[in-house]
Amino acid sequence: MSMSGQVDPGSVTIREAVIADAPALTTIAHEAKAVWGYDPAWIGAWTPQLTIDDATIESMTVRVAAVDGEPAGFVALARDGPRWEIAHLWVRPRFARRGVGRQLLRSALETARRHGARNVRVESDPHAEGFYRNAGAARVGSIPAPMPGAPERVLPVLEFKIE
Repeated sequence: MSMSGQVDPGSVTIREAVIADAPALTTIAHEAKAVWGYDPAWIGAWTPQLTIDDATIESMTVRVAAVDGEPAGFVALARDGPRWEIAHLWVRPRFARRGVGRQLLRSALETARRHGARNVRVESDPHAEGFYRNAGAARVGSIPAPMPGAPERVLPVLEFKIE
């Protein structure tokens, strides 16, 4: 890592996920979600959405960022015809705010661009909206996502325009 706290871009490698990565990616998703202080019962309720399995890796474009060989985060892109969506983008907490997420996002957007995408959507956790907006996404809507004790909770829907 550099003196600024950023991960040296040269020390991050981004590669295609393989089935054997699924347990590590699931752990990363759970660790990253828990960082935001959600009630453990909520994390438990989200287990199906946070679980990366063989079908996820086989049906989506999943890339893993590794720092010195250790999985530090991952991104999963889903495609439904012309529609592209970031289904997952998680960074292991000890690598958060060090540029790993930006590199994963850049990789995902470049992949979508190479395949002819005009835009990429993401249904963001409310805590991650700033990350996506700072990277150039615009908020285009929201989806109700009530939870016990937070009946008004919504997920921001953001969109990146691809040039």
